[in-house]
Amino acid sequence: CDSVARARVEGFDDLQKVLRGLMEPEGMAIKAVNEAAPLLEKSLRKNVKAAANRTRKNGKPYSTGALEKSIIATPAKKNQYGVFSVVKPNGVDERGMSNSYKLNILEHGTHSFKNNQEPRPVLQKSVNEVRQECEQKVQEAINDAVNKLW
Repeated sequence: CDSVARARVEGFDDLQKVLRGLMEPEGMAIKAVNEAAPLLEKSLRKNVKAAANRTRKNGKPYSTGALEKSIIATPAKKNQYGVFSVVKPNGVDERGMSNSYKLNILEHGTHSFKNNQEPRPVLQKSVNEVRQECEQKVQEAINDAVNKLW
């Protein structure tokens, strides 16, 4: 029997390009995290504003809004655990107090002889509010990046 089987494969170059792109997912992950982080930043600002927006015994507002305004999302970075962004207060207030320290007091409260401030947790509340939206944003960014490989 002298018959010969032949096959022609097309599209291998495209497939190879996609596979090569998928071998280096760091760029996709960084873009995805950078798109999702502002959602958490906005949620945390809103919750800090609501938790700190109260009045003192003398009727004056307790919050100046400086803590809320200091909250930022850092650009995405990669470490041994993966790609991440940190949403946190930055800098100090007009009296030189760290905004991170002020958020800690807001979150956990204080206990002393003179002042007791009850905890007003905002961190987990903020994460819970935007978790699904962030996951969706990350998935969309990754899907877009993979679709561009084709």
